[in-house]
Formats: sequence, structure tokens, C-alpha cells
Amino acid sequence: MNNKRYNLTPAELKAIQDHKYYLSQQRGSEVTIEETIEDFLKRFQNKWRQEKFLRDNHDQRQEIDRHKWLRSEREGHDIGSAVAASE
Repeated sequence: MNNKRYNLTPAELKAIQDHKYYLSQQRGSEVTIEETIEDFLKRFQNKWRQEKFLRDNHDQRQEIDRHKWLRSEREGHDIGSAVAASE
């Protein structure tokens, strides 16, 4: 086992755990977490991070739109996207 340190987020750790399951299934035997991390970082990290960024951005936009709608209903007029985003 090498002593490399990884600075992984909880979401990345979850994705790596999922990857470990599928990698073990594919290889027909249990894969170590070290092997899994190396494989994930080499093959999937960039695409996964890009997709996560897009998902998070989409979720944030939906939350802003929901807040804008609720506040606008309460105020009786459109508060605007900029105000909703800043709140």
C-alpha cells in the first residue's frame, strides 16, 4: 500500500464507494480501496466533477427560482432573479 494522501470530498468518497462495488463486480473479486481510488481518479474524476458541477448548478438555480416564486407571491410582485439569488 502506498502512502498517498487524497483530498476527497464526501461526495467523491461516495462515488468511489459505488465505483468499488462495480469494479469488484467487473473483475470478479474484491478490489482494494486504494486500487479503486487510483482507477476512479484516472478514469472518471474529471467527468464526474464536471457532471457534479452541472448538477449542483442546476439544483442551485432551481432553489433560487423556487425562492423567487415564493417571495414574489408573498410580496405581490416579482422580486427579480438578482434579489432572489442574493437572499
